[in-house]
Amino acid sequence: MMIYLSRINQSEGIIFKIYRNNYEIPLKLDYNENISVNSLLLEVDDLISNIQVKEHVFDNELLHAYSFFNKKINDEFVPHEKSILNCLFDGKSIEFVYNDSIFSQIQMEFLIDSIKDIIKRMDENQDTLLKDLNIVSDNEMEILKRFSKTDTLDFDNNETIMDYIHKNALKSPNQIAISDTITNVTYGEFDKYINALSAILHNLGVEKGECVGVLLPRIPMYIVSCMGITRNASVFVPLDLTYPKDRIDYIIEESGMNYIISSKTVDYASQFEDKNILYIEELDLGTDEVSPNNVVASDLAAIYFTSGSTGNPKGVETTFGNILAQLKDLKTVMAPIFPKKDTRILSILPMNHLFEMTVGFATFL
Repeated sequence: MMIYLSRINQSEGIIFKIYRNNYEIPLKLDYNENISVNSLLLEVDDLISNIQVKEHVFDNELLHAYSFFNKKINDEFVPHEKSILNCLFDGKSIEFVYNDSIFSQIQMEFLIDSIKDIIKRMDENQDTLLKDLNIVSDNEMEILKRFSKTDTLDFDNNETIMDYIHKNALKSPNQIAISDTITNVTYGEFDKYINALSAILHNLGVEKGECVGVLLPRIPMYIVSCMGITRNASVFVPLDLTYPKDRIDYIIEESGMNYIISSKTVDYASQFEDKNILYIEELDLGTDEVSPNNVVASDLAAIYFTSGSTGNPKGVETTFGNILAQLKDLKTVMAPIFPKKDTRILSILPMNHLFEMTVGFATFL
């Protein structure tokens, strides 16, 4: 179990505790991928054999995360409130006690299946180096193979998501395209707003391939802004309202954007005075103008930045072809689940999340 956890955590070792005569004893297993399975087993055996049994004071809550409990030499096991995973054994069987606020039953079944599989492989290949030990179970490998086995999607490389929205506007102009608790936007309105916004951006001098930020809450104008930017062949860059200012500053600087679409209801927007803020309340979307810029599948459509929780945010560039391929693939997967054309989909992911936009845009196809 320690090998498995060290590998999936990509750590050099793992802290855990064992019970000896009902005392909690902290241990640290160093993970050296260049030694053999047999060498590790000898190392662990030596470590446990030389334990000095005494009462320890735990000042690191990580020590409570994982534990091993030998039922033969200890009394009844009571999991610590901060425990994550506990392994109880008696020489004949192993029982796992887990924190159900962290793991679901399905996750634990996968974990146990993987641990059983790696134990079997270790027993059969004790001379194998740890780095060569496969921690993916046979069942997981089958799932990965099935997931990776995809058919080639056949679509026109010159098509874009805006083409589908326009077709829907011509076919069903009064059908609801976007809705929230306050506003409904039909396909006819949606198509018109997109075109009008693209013309506004073009007239302001926003060029093809230029990044434009969107700093808005979850409202229909968020989607309109996104599509209006790309209709001008510019690049949509979502800015999360929950991000601290320094993180948004970094994304703005990295993408080189000069324009941000926001709302007067967003107090945050006024903090970016050095940029051109386009407030949706002041945009005239009632015109019949449209940007003359054209796009092809290889053109950049959006840049999605990571949250930056492990360092500076990293931008992922997405082309129009990438988006359409993903949408068509998702639509194929969703077809058996949502067979009716009038199915409504509720998504609660952040608007700056790539999958949120994918699920939302898939309904336009």
